[in-house]
Amino acid sequence: MALISAENDPLFVNFTQRARAALSLDVPYVDRPPSGELTARAAVMLVFALQSGEPHLLVTRRAESVVNHTGQMAFPGGKCEPEEMSGHHFLETAFRETEEEVGIARADLEVLGQLPPVGVITGFLIEPYVALHRKSMSAIHLVVSAGEISETLWVPWKVLSDPNTYRREAIFRGVTEFQTHVFYYQGHRIWGVTAAMIKNFLDRWEKVR
Repeated sequence: MALISAENDPLFVNFTQRARAALSLDVPYVDRPPSGELTARAAVMLVFALQSGEPHLLVTRRAESVVNHTGQMAFPGGKCEPEEMSGHHFLETAFRETEEEVGIARADLEVLGQLPPVGVITGFLIEPYVALHRKSMSAIHLVVSAGEISETLWVPWKVLSDPNTYRREAIFRGVTEFQTHVFYYQGHRIWGVTAAMIKNFLDRWEKVR
C-alpha cells in the first residue's frame, strides 16, 4: 500500500536536500533563443512527487481555449497579478495558479528553491519555482481547471534522465534557426521553455553528489 504522506520517507529528505543544493548553484540556461521585449511577468511551479521511491514531475497540457501557448506542454502557472508584481511576490503567483489550475494547495508543497528567470517570445519573463509534494503521487487528487488545462502527466524521473527521451531539435523564427530542448513521453513532445527548465534542473542535479 502506498504511503499517503511522503515526508517520513528517507527519499523525501534526500531529494529535498539534493534539490536545494542543486538550486543554489549558478547554472545558466543553454540553447535559449532570444525572447525579445519582455513586458509582463509570470510564475510557474515545477511540482515533484514521490511514488515507489521515484520522483515524478507534473506536466500539464494547456487547453486549446487559452490565449498564450495554446495546446503546449507546460507547468502550472500564469501571469502575475498587479499586487504580486508590485511586491515582487512571484511565489504567490506560482502558488495561486497551481491551486487554480490543478487543485494543489500551497500547504501540500515543500518549496525547494527557484530556477533562474527565463524570457519567452510572448513577452513574459517567467519565474520558475521547484517544489516537492508532501503526499505520495498516488495519494494526490488533482482538480483540473478544464478551461485552462486539457491533460496532466506525471513524468517519471527515469524518463526525464534517460538519454533516449531527450533531443536537441531545430526550430525556426523566420529564416533564423535555433536549437531547442525536447523531451518525449507517451506521445507528447515537451519542448521550448518547459523543456529548458527541465534540462536546467537536471544539469544542476548532476553537479550535486
